[in-house]
Amino acid sequence: ERLANAIREMLVLANLRSVEREGIEMSTVHLNEMIREAVDYHADIAGKRGIEIRFQPHDGTDLVRCHPDQMVTLLSALLENAVIYSHDGGVVEISLQTPRPNWLAIAIRDHGIGIPARCLPRVFDEHYRADSAVEHHEDGTGLGLAIAREVAALPQFHLPVESEEGRGSVFTLSVPLTPTA
Repeated sequence: ERLANAIREMLVLANLRSVEREGIEMSTVHLNEMIREAVDYHADIAGKRGIEIRFQPHDGTDLVRCHPDQMVTLLSALLENAVIYSHDGGVVEISLQTPRPNWLAIAIRDHGIGIPARCLPRVFDEHYRADSAVEHHEDGTGLGLAIAREVAALPQFHLPVESEEGRGSVFTLSVPLTPTA
């Protein structure tokens, strides 16, 4: 199962890298729906560990232009990371804010093991895992955040991370809103 998961993630990453960026079929989608899909996908694994996923949908416009499957892949990678590195019985919070006009930021926050400051520059590198991450979850492939970075590399998407070892992490994906007619 571990090998199959690693192969699946390597294929996803290879596929993302082989796609011509100009040829990606973009659609206008509701970001709240994309997030709900990712939350539903991870609800079972979170529930087995007693982790609550809290999502407060955005009240205002949530229309973004993206490739829907890739956006769900990106959100799922970030959410899976948050669930895996949370403590049993913990909470993962997903919030949407408008940091500036015509932009929406999705913050996925966990209160888990966090990432040591010295590891933050490499956290999106392929197969890179901090020692504390390996100790907490030895079955990881180190590809989830590399996949997230690859999808977020679309023009104008930003994906910074903030973390404090022992206190958790927050990954914030910022995307431009699609003007409504």
